[in-house]
Amino acid sequence: MAGKQGQAPRVEFSQAMFDRICTLIADGKSVRQACSGDGMPDRATFNGWRKRTPELQAQYDQAYRDYEDSTLQDIVHIADTERDAAIARNRIDARKWELKIRNRKRFGDHVVTEHTGEDGGAIQHVHTVNLVALKGDES
Repeated sequence: MAGKQGQAPRVEFSQAMFDRICTLIADGKSVRQACSGDGMPDRATFNGWRKRTPELQAQYDQAYRDYEDSTLQDIVHIADTERDAAIARNRIDARKWELKIRNRKRFGDHVVTEHTGEDGGAIQHVHTVNLVALKGDES
C-alpha cells in the first residue's frame, strides 16, 4: 500500500532484503544507492532495521568493513593499471579520503609518541633527595 503521494510504498522487513542491501554495500554502493531500486526500502527504513538488533547492526558493520577491504584492492588495481599518473593519483586520493572519513580509527592519520630510556630501554625514574647540612647542626 502506497503512502502519501510521491512516497515509496512501505517495505516490510525480511532477512533476504536486508542481506541484499548489505551485499550491495559490500560491493561499493552507498545506503542511498542500495535503497534506490524498485521494491527497496527507503534509507530511514533500512537504518531502522539495522538498529533493531545487535546482529543486524553487526551484519551492516561487516558489510562496510568488506567495502573498505574492496576499496583497498581497488586502490592497488588503479595504481597498477592506470596509465595516466595524474588520473591515478586523483582516483586513489579520493578513495583514501573516503576511507579516512568512514573509519578514522583504521585509516585516519595517527601520531604516535614513544618515550624510551637510555639505549631504548625502559624509562628509569630516579628520586633524589639533597640533604643540606645546616650551620650549627653538626652533631
